[in-house]
Amino acid sequence: SSDLCPGDNQTTVIRSLDGKCTFSVVSNTVQKDQFAPCINTLFFSAAKEFAHNAVGIILTGMGEDGVRGLKNIKLMGGLTIAQDRVSSVVYGMPRAALDQQAAVRILNLDDIANEIELSLK
Repeated sequence: SSDLCPGDNQTTVIRSLDGKCTFSVVSNTVQKDQFAPCINTLFFSAAKEFAHNAVGIILTGMGEDGVRGLKNIKLMGGLTIAQDRVSSVVYGMPRAALDQQAAVRILNLDDIANEIELSLK
């Protein structure tokens, strides 16, 4: 499958011996996370491999998946963004990121790409 995060699997970022980063997809029976795919799993691996260069973004969605991983990216000095209430269809995940102080920036969906671009300069 060409899906980045296929159902019932977990996706992580791994760095090879030559320094190249790739996505690794493994069955959730190995990871045993509550959600499959689980954005926390991907965010924790991104924080590990990219540290202060990591960017984590929580978009519209229900629940709190991603908040712990987003906090980890923030602790490593990376950029963390949550979609604002106005542009979210379901404000659960972005609200949880805000409530738990995991997001450095709260932005309208239309402004997120520009923020990422600015962070690369």
